[in-house]
Amino acid sequence: MGALDKVGDMSSEERRAYAIAHANDPPAETKPKKVLPPTVDLSVPGVHAVNSTTWSELRRANAYDMLITFYAPWCPHCKKFVLDKNAPINALSESLEKAGGPKVVTFDMVADDSPLTLDAVPTIYLFKRNGMAILFEKDISDMEGLQAFAMDKKASALVAQKVTQHLRK
Repeated sequence: MGALDKVGDMSSEERRAYAIAHANDPPAETKPKKVLPPTVDLSVPGVHAVNSTTWSELRRANAYDMLITFYAPWCPHCKKFVLDKNAPINALSESLEKAGGPKVVTFDMVADDSPLTLDAVPTIYLFKRNGMAILFEKDISDMEGLQAFAMDKKASALVAQKVTQHLRK
């Protein structure tokens, strides 16, 4: 930007000469953007609630594979799976933590705009660090199947699907 005030007052011949003279100049130094650590600490065991901002932070940090459950508090299936005192998602998180599996997070679809366009709740995705997003297409009450889905690297790679993300502003 500093050279624009010089170039603005030059004639076209002077601008050409200036461009030729400075063609091999290194670009102005730009500071790399500092990526802040996520505000949600997934190194702590348990189920972590995220919103669109914290989800973006986690995806940008890309430190863990994540099993995310999109839910609505009014949905009876969601209440049973996520919000109940003895919710199965808590046991799933504990068993995945022991097995070194993905981190378990939840996203309240009513409290915030979802980063994905979803047809139904509850919806579970496995987001891998390599960029794959895999939809769990079976019954969420099948906890053994859900744990196998989260842990089975070969099978999840075979059923990987593209996810269309719609950013909402």
